Amino acid sequence: YFEKELTAGVNSAIRNNYEVLYEHPQLPRMQTRLHRLLNQWTETLKGYDYRILIIKDEDPNAMAVAGGNIYVTTGLLEMIEDDSELDFIIGHEIAHIERRHGLREFKEAQKRASFAAIAALAVGLGVAATGGDVNDAAIATQLTAIIADYGNQFAAKGFSREMEQEADIFAQLQLTQMGLPKEKMIFSLDKLATNSSKLELPLTANAFSNHPGLNARINQIMNSSIVSLDKPRNIYIMDKKISATDNEKAIIKITANFLYKAPSSNKSDEDIIALIGDIVNNDKTNSYQIDKLDFIGFKGSSLIKSNFKEFAINAGSKMDFATTVNINNDKSDEVFNRFKSGPMNIATKVLKVTIKPG
Repeated sequence: YFEKELTAGVNSAIRNNYEVLYEHPQLPRMQTRLHRLLNQWTETLKGYDYRILIIKDEDPNAMAVAGGNIYVTTGLLEMIEDDSELDFIIGHEIAHIERRHGLREFKEAQKRASFAAIAALAVGLGVAATGGDVNDAAIATQLTAIIADYGNQFAAKGFSREMEQEADIFAQLQLTQMGLPKEKMIFSLDKLATNSSKLELPLTANAFSNHPGLNARINQIMNSSIVSLDKPRNIYIMDKKISATDNEKAIIKITANFLYKAPSSNKSDEDIIALIGDIVNNDKTNSYQIDKLDFIGFKGSSLIKSNFKEFAINAGSKMDFATTVNINNDKSDEVFNRFKSGPMNIATKVLKVTIKPG
């Protein structure tokens, strides 16, 4: 429910800052490419109502809003020459929406906000998240103002570097499974880099404001490895009263079907490794929140912390799962090979949560 409130606020901010061209001649082509990608998406789509809107702006750019709206600028359309360029851009924006980056970005923004704003937000969200009305006029007004402020910030800056990197990874994973070579995926990024160069802008301040540098993103894609595991790696979370070898009685099962490794587009001395698959909550009664997933006992490092965003999984449900680790270049091969087939010791934190109707 709150994601819908956030969507309305961000869409409003974008439309206040840009002119939406509802009759643009390129719109049918864009919608066709969007639906083609959605029909071939291998992860289970969350059910958002996707559509593309074209906004008048000479800077080449694209924005994804929680709920399914993808905005593309006229400057970007003028730059694109090939459908494969369009596929990577749209795939990247779909990845933002499916990974719920809008909601995650909002939460990160609020962590940086003042205590008073967070206090008001906590009360408001408690009501909005269950589909109710915020009756306290002061709280409702402040909640609306907070969402509006975030919407204006997002319209100006877009997503964080971390979330841009994650969207690149998931777009590349999907497009690889659809048969698109990585060389074609970088065409649009290469043109954006050329455009930035012509405007005499540094690549870290490119058309996608606040995004990782374009050269670093190109390097990440071109030097990446995607491994489809013939034998998936399973992580079992079980009640301590149950034998550790009795995997069938695990409360939660995490399965990694793909591994991804590439140079980080954010730090030159690091590689990024991603485990991608699904997670199942076998408990038919209780929902759980998973707060962290750390890997223990690697050579030269006692603990490798994953870039894990806490999330809840409902009782008896299954959902997509991904986590990434950043690791120094000289250690990444050893960690990657261990993830593929070696022994892994895992530390996690799981909380039982109650989700009540209304």
